[in-house]
Amino acid sequence: MYFGEVLDVIFKNPMEWGEAVARQGGRPAGDADVCFYSIATDPPVIGSLELIQIDPASYDPHLTGNDSSTLVNYGRLTCGSHQWGPGFSNDTDVFGRAWQSDAKFRSANSIGIKSVTAVRNVINTGTSPNYIPAKLYDSAVTLTGKGNLEYELPVDAKLDYLIWLHFAEIDVSVNQKGKRVFDVIINDENVTRIDIFKEVGGFAAYSYHYVANVIGSPLLFGLENYAIVPADVMTVPEQASAMQALKESLRVPERMGWNGDPCAPTNWNACVTF
Repeated sequence: MYFGEVLDVIFKNPMEWGEAVARQGGRPAGDADVCFYSIATDPPVIGSLELIQIDPASYDPHLTGNDSSTLVNYGRLTCGSHQWGPGFSNDTDVFGRAWQSDAKFRSANSIGIKSVTAVRNVINTGTSPNYIPAKLYDSAVTLTGKGNLEYELPVDAKLDYLIWLHFAEIDVSVNQKGKRVFDVIINDENVTRIDIFKEVGGFAAYSYHYVANVIGSPLLFGLENYAIVPADVMTVPEQASAMQALKESLRVPERMGWNGDPCAPTNWNACVTF
């Protein structure tokens, strides 16, 4: 999927589509079929719903397995700033991401941390495929002396994680490569050495990502941590048809809003296979 159009979400009774469309699981072009699952008999109450198009090349799908996995947000941090994004401020993010302050995720080993702000706009923001907003590069954190900038992020030990780090060189005194160089250590493994000016020059956005704190005089603007969750199977049209047939044979009232227990995802607590 790509950006550029507004996609309307239309909720329709499947019977309005005709029996063939309802049975085979198809839907008219331009519509989105959204199903809400509940373990209760009462219909769900929806306060709001937003459907956002995602660039298919975002967050390195080849590294994470393309369609074989799903990225689940385990922490999206803005450095040296308060929480912002949809629901918290009027700042916009094309992907609808909300960014929380990094302060409470810093470990006790982080000493001498200071916040800095950019004196002019950082370029190369809001670009494909990740569309990282310019707002993220308004502020950063660094060290007042030697030491570590270290974060402790909550994770599930059973999963792999995709880490994205966002940088830019906003110190006007750093005007050539080699003036700010620092290591990135993840789970005690030194995964890379960063020289922002060498990579993109001054006042330009630069990101690094790694699947699994920062040393020297690091300058960090944001951090994203996504769990790589294996994708589950989908309910096939034949299973949906079987559920509809069961509903009709049992004469389940429409007011109950029951459309059969899901065959997928298989880890749901109410799963029936026909």
